Amino acid sequence: MKRHLLVGATIALPICALAQNVTLYGRIDVSGNYQTYSSTATKPSQHAVTLSNDTSWWGMRGTEDLGGGNRAYFKIEGGIQVDTGQQSNASSIFNRETYGGLGSETYGSIQAGSQFSPSIWMSAKTDPFVRSNVGSQFTLLQASPVGIPRGYSIQYQNAVQYISPTIAGITARALISAAEGSVNGPSYAAGLEYAAGPAYVGFTYDQNKVSAAAAGLHPGAPVLEANYSFAAAYRFSFARVSGWYEFNHIDNAKNVTGWMLGASIPVGPVADIRTSYAHRDQSNANASLLAAGYFYKLSKRTEIYTAAAHLNNSGTAAFGVWPIASPNPDLGLPAGGPLAPGRDITAFQIGALHVF
Repeated sequence: MKRHLLVGATIALPICALAQNVTLYGRIDVSGNYQTYSSTATKPSQHAVTLSNDTSWWGMRGTEDLGGGNRAYFKIEGGIQVDTGQQSNASSIFNRETYGGLGSETYGSIQAGSQFSPSIWMSAKTDPFVRSNVGSQFTLLQASPVGIPRGYSIQYQNAVQYISPTIAGITARALISAAEGSVNGPSYAAGLEYAAGPAYVGFTYDQNKVSAAAAGLHPGAPVLEANYSFAAAYRFSFARVSGWYEFNHIDNAKNVTGWMLGASIPVGPVADIRTSYAHRDQSNANASLLAAGYFYKLSKRTEIYTAAAHLNNSGTAAFGVWPIASPNPDLGLPAGGPLAPGRDITAFQIGALHVF
């Protein structure tokens, strides 16, 4: 009897897996990096050599066919540090996206949980470096708790998002993130994109409340921040060119703008050259990033690459170059880390990535 039950379970498990279509997937990206830091009034010129995780993650996703063009689905995904074996977020295993949803071929999809903003997906489709490597556009244009308090949003927690079906190449997104007791109140995001043939055009909107200090204002109640992003790309026979522009507004504070121009140039059937120039205009904290890289596919899943970038920080700007952009990385440099106002950085990178 036990043998029969075991055989039955062995047969049933693969059938259940097929019915639910659960997939384990991920990306492993690691690189060797050499970065030099210019001298400032308080710091001498320095350099750092590291083996660094670039952009790596793993996750599971699954779907169940409900019939009539309807489906149920889920996704759980977390970042990993390949160089140390640690998770990217010490307090959260699945820090990237975790949500469940219901989808319809006719009416679109609705999903609830922790989700990336519509801006993240638009940036991945227009950044030549695909949100990775030393040339990534998020270095100067994306909002983050460290270094960049104003820009497009990364992620929303406790969020519900509607994604429309694609009609004539047009797809829309609308998201609301519940306040859940926060004094900042709910957040909102939306996106509209057109993709057909060689052309892509997109627009996204993020609305959040941020601290007055982050807006450069005197301490006080949180203030409303609105970020508008526009992007476009076109694939010519010789290259795919792309651009990005964003406008960040807070009442009674100076506006922040940013832009990026880039290109991906095929070199034969398995390689390409990627280049971009990004600029951020923020009062006395302007910054620019020029980058170029060569990427070679060993197979459909494995790629090797090399890239170089130069980041110019002006005034009080103190941005860092990914993947060692933290203000206090363990680089063997003096206490306080390598980042400092007005400090320029030149970076070189050699790496490999594998997707599964």
